[in-house]
Amino acid sequence: MLLTRRVRTERCCETALIEYERLQAPFGYDPSSYAPATAAAIDAYIAYVQHVRKRILERPSRDEIMEMDRTRSLYHHRAARAMIDERIAPNIKLGRTLARLILVHLGIETYEDARRMV
Repeated sequence: MLLTRRVRTERCCETALIEYERLQAPFGYDPSSYAPATAAAIDAYIAYVQHVRKRILERPSRDEIMEMDRTRSLYHHRAARAMIDERIAPNIKLGRTLARLILVHLGIETYEDARRMV
């Protein structure tokens, strides 16, 4: 995979990865292509993001939103860490970017969402 080389990550690198994926090489998520622990971490992240999207429609309190954001960040970190452990991503920033691209691929988020969050 293109990401096996060590890359210095700065905002421009993460944004470049998102743009490359969007324009040149659409990314796909196939859980069977990952080690079980990595797929489980990614799937947990996906499930929690979907939960948050539904929960936001119920107009939760500010405190609830802050707690959901902290929990989402934890799931995002776990998915990224799993990709590092499997040597899919060289560092946490690129792991987090790949996790966001999985959400884009699944139609849960957009490229604009991904660019805003890097």
